[in-house]
Amino acid sequence: MQFKWILILTGISLMLQAQKQASNKSLKVIGSQKVQHEVNLPDSLKTGVFKKIDSQTNQIVYEETLTKGIRNGMTTTYYPNGEVHEKITYQSGRIFGNYSSYYPSGSIQMKGFQIDSLEDGLWVYFYENGQTSIKQEYKMGLREGSIIAYDQTGLLQIEGNYKQDKRHGGWTDYWENGNKRLETYFKHGEYNGTYKSYFSNGKLQTQSFFMDGKLDGQKMDYDSLSRPMSRFNYRLGIRWGAFELFYPNGFLKEHGLYRNDLLHGQYKSYYDSGKSKEEGEYENGKKIGKWFSYDEHGTKSKINYK
Repeated sequence: MQFKWILILTGISLMLQAQKQASNKSLKVIGSQKVQHEVNLPDSLKTGVFKKIDSQTNQIVYEETLTKGIRNGMTTTYYPNGEVHEKITYQSGRIFGNYSSYYPSGSIQMKGFQIDSLEDGLWVYFYENGQTSIKQEYKMGLREGSIIAYDQTGLLQIEGNYKQDKRHGGWTDYWENGNKRLETYFKHGEYNGTYKSYFSNGKLQTQSFFMDGKLDGQKMDYDSLSRPMSRFNYRLGIRWGAFELFYPNGFLKEHGLYRNDLLHGQYKSYYDSGKSKEEGEYENGKKIGKWFSYDEHGTKSKINYK
């Protein structure tokens, strides 16, 4: 019986010694912080900072902070080259807090705040060269508020606003030289209000008005020297009313009327010299009645349409 107890006590002693050795091997000191890895514990008992190491490459895969097996604090993932990929903040198992991700080169890619994996508040995105790309405001995963975008040299590209993940309010795009490219307004994602586009030299290219995403009222187009090219009138996206087309020399090219997006009424066209070219009448997009055409010398000919 005494021999049996000696064997049992010896077995317990060896087991405790093995556990102590395993425990000592499971701790790695980084600064003043103990980081645990390769720990064979039930998840419900894991508390502290743990690492996952790739057994083949010996590279760190991720590092996480646990409280009784639940992520609580910072979790960091890594690229195969050892550079940080993501830093994610958890609170009692849910993603809640600061977030940042990085390029494989190590430079920051984006940063912001998350609630249950949804962007919330101001997020900032970066080019790999470190220059800010976009500043965007969010509300529970939806774009809500201002957006500012830059090119890789830091020049302003876009200023605008979002509401419930749709463009809403004033919106301005810029050319690479800093001049305005587009200036308009949105309502729930659709053009609504004054619309102006510009050439890179700053000259006005188009001026029009939108109502609920459809052209409404007069639309004017210009060339890069500010000379008028066309003038149309619209009713909720449909050409309706008088129109004019112009030659680059400023002379009138055509003028007439539209009704329900079809030519309807008196029409006349001209040569770039200003002389008459053709005239007659349209009805629902078709020529009717007497039409007259002229060559550049003024010789007149007539065609009758039914």
